[in-house]
Amino acid sequence: ARATSCRTTCDGACTSLAFTADSRQLVMLDCQGKISWWDTGSGQLVAARALTDQAAIRTALSADGRLAALVQADGTIHCWDLANVTKLWQRDTAMLELYQAFPIAFEVSPDGRLLVTAHWTNGRYAIQCHDTGSGACCTAWPQHQSDFKGLFVASPAFVYTWDPNGVVRAWNVVGGSDLCRFSWVPEPGR
Repeated sequence: ARATSCRTTCDGACTSLAFTADSRQLVMLDCQGKISWWDTGSGQLVAARALTDQAAIRTALSADGRLAALVQADGTIHCWDLANVTKLWQRDTAMLELYQAFPIAFEVSPDGRLLVTAHWTNGRYAIQCHDTGSGACCTAWPQHQSDFKGLFVASPAFVYTWDPNGVVRAWNVVGGSDLCRFSWVPEPGR
């Protein structure tokens, strides 16, 4: 296989990358809310479009590059179908104070059906799953007070969260229940 490199100039840093399902294009989403499609064979820009008129502070792409989700500084969440370059939905969360509604973690499930967000609300973390087609909240986890570090959406059924102390929790998307938790402590120097 031939390796291709491409250089891009954009107004903001690249925040999310994904290949299209056929691997012929690389999809890039930047912090200005601009989406770009690059030909993987030639390294040439195929198309670019602004998805929002404000900077994006969190972005996520589905694994196949067909869905983009982004959140603006005012807390508004946008979800886009990139195959047709159409906005699927927009949810305004600006009615709360910025840092009470601001998603601190933002991921799309591998199949593109769920958008999982984590918010800091009233001194606790709240995690919600949204249907990417409608934006409706389909599951919300009970708020917990652990020191949240991040989340990973492994499948439409499971979400994993972890904290700085090495505690990993597995969550059931359907009921929002805490399935299991385990701790790991890295070896010194690793």
